[in-house]
Amino acid sequence: PKMWLPAAAAAAVLAFGSALALWAPWRGTTESQQSVRFEVAQSDAMRFIYGGAMAVSPDGHWLVFPARSEDGVVRYWLRSLDTVEARVLPGTEGAYVPAAWTSDSRFVIFSPLAGTPMTSIKKVDIQGGLPQVLGEMRGGFNGASSNRDGVIVFASSERRAPVFRVPAAGGAVMPVTVVAEGDTGHKFPQFLPDGRRFLYLRLS
Repeated sequence: PKMWLPAAAAAAVLAFGSALALWAPWRGTTESQQSVRFEVAQSDAMRFIYGGAMAVSPDGHWLVFPARSEDGVVRYWLRSLDTVEARVLPGTEGAYVPAAWTSDSRFVIFSPLAGTPMTSIKKVDIQGGLPQVLGEMRGGFNGASSNRDGVIVFASSERRAPVFRVPAAGGAVMPVTVVAEGDTGHKFPQFLPDGRRFLYLRLS
């Protein structure tokens, strides 16, 4: 008569396990993720350029990319993911390389292609206004990243250049990595979620 007890106990455990899995308080109430696909098309006013990659804002609402305008000049173009229209960011002439964003998704960080030894690191408010110069570097722009503490790290195309930092409000440009013997440069820094550490590409 007691032979059914182990089976009943196993069934009870299984039922409890199933109920716990369904209830699972640690699962929270997160919404299911949905994939969104769309196209950014060229127009008579805007033509894409080779290597003109897009950068998505941290809040996921905006795209910025370099493209050639009707007058033949390359500028940054901004597009909201809620619309199909793209508009020029004033003062971004000569912006050939992919841009970056400040952590609050309000400013685009970039550097125009310059024919001089020194290049300006700039930011421009997507809500309007002309770009602000944050600092100067040698070589071309090779990536940037921003954290919530108002620090921007960026890299230069110049040989044996480290990763640099500059305040998001502008100020002194300081190296934050050390180029070791055999390294040819440090490129494309990217802050980790903690905003204190960052990844970068070490070339040797």
